[in-house]
Amino acid sequence: MKKNRFILLFLCLFLSIPLKVLAQSDSASITNYVSNRMQYKLISEAQCASDLASFYGYSIEPLEIMDKIPLTDDPNTGYVGYYDDEGGLPPNSYGVYQQPLSKALQTLGVPAYGYQNYSLDQLKTSVRQGNPVICWVVGNTAAGTPVEYTPSSGQSTTVALQMNSVTVTGFDQSGLLIWDNGESYTRSYEAFEASWGVLGNRALVIMPDKTASDKTDWWGQPGDEFWDSEQTANERNNDPKISRDRNGRLFQLRYRAGSERSVWSDPGSDPRF
Repeated sequence: MKKNRFILLFLCLFLSIPLKVLAQSDSASITNYVSNRMQYKLISEAQCASDLASFYGYSIEPLEIMDKIPLTDDPNTGYVGYYDDEGGLPPNSYGVYQQPLSKALQTLGVPAYGYQNYSLDQLKTSVRQGNPVICWVVGNTAAGTPVEYTPSSGQSTTVALQMNSVTVTGFDQSGLLIWDNGESYTRSYEAFEASWGVLGNRALVIMPDKTASDKTDWWGQPGDEFWDSEQTANERNNDPKISRDRNGRLFQLRYRAGSERSVWSDPGSDPRF
């Protein structure tokens, strides 16, 4: 009887060792990531992208990234609204999703890739490999409500009030380490996934060793003709981008490295209106 108890105790101790090691190994942390505070109210996506590019040795200002993103009424194809406005829901000032942002970075020579329905396991694998992940959440990774929105293209998408971009750089058994507008905090897995899931687990990563043929856009297909044709036309014509400020006035934007210029436009004299 004593012999059986000894064997049982030995087995329990033996089996507990690899389980404990496995539990402790389910963690990763990227310690040299730098998050900067936004200089404009509604530019979290470009700021995160600038910070992430800097992590890999690229020096790109947020407004340089904005210069490569067309202004549209659909965050899946471009930037919606004015980047220094108060956030709302499209077609009011809102922001941009992962695919136009990743294509803007690619235009600047950065191997960035945008994804939707990115899984928690994929996120953790990326962080383990030393690659921070930009995620689209609600507020400071808080609860939110998805809202269906249909832009002029007719292709419905999900939006949410207080849409925000943050960067995940670590995790352990208790949750994830998140950088948000120059500050870091932690969230439990449950809280993070609830916030991240509102907009469909959108993510952006930079992978220097990844080839263009490996990328997947938000439709799950390589490339998007609507976005590509709009961006190509914009670059070819060097056409000022058109948007509205918080008072509904139309303006044109041209960006240059380190600076930007706004020119008010009269709809009555502009043939595009």
